[in-house]
Amino acid sequence: MKRVIVILLLGMVVYFGFAQSSGTSRNNVVVQLNGDVIRSAGGVLVIQDSVATALAIGDVSVGGQSLWIKKSDTVPERRGVVHYWYNSQEKQLVVRFSPQDLPTFPGKTVALEVVGIKGPVTPGLQVKTPDGAVLPVIRKP
Repeated sequence: MKRVIVILLLGMVVYFGFAQSSGTSRNNVVVQLNGDVIRSAGGVLVIQDSVATALAIGDVSVGGQSLWIKKSDTVPERRGVVHYWYNSQEKQLVVRFSPQDLPTFPGKTVALEVVGIKGPVTPGLQVKTPDGAVLPVIRKP
């Protein structure tokens, strides 16, 4: 009986793991920016959601090192933490980096995984400063 339960559980893990990996890839877009650009923007980025899919952040890395992510509309006080907030009225994802981290950004690539909560993310999304200036993107799919 234990063997049957283990086989069933293993089968479920494999099935749901495959279903999740193949189904969610359309809802994620990874955007890479130069750390100097983010530093000059004061560590605040705005990503416009053109189709109102409700955006979130799945991962953030600086120079290949992942940062902690928290859903919050405040400025992070600790190093290595990124806060994000989705403004549903403006259809904007606001991302804030810790001011303590900004001096370490020059020369590094910052990768943001943008996740669509209610549907796929449009590949042509733009990353802006809070005042609306479009930031140059190194790579986006």
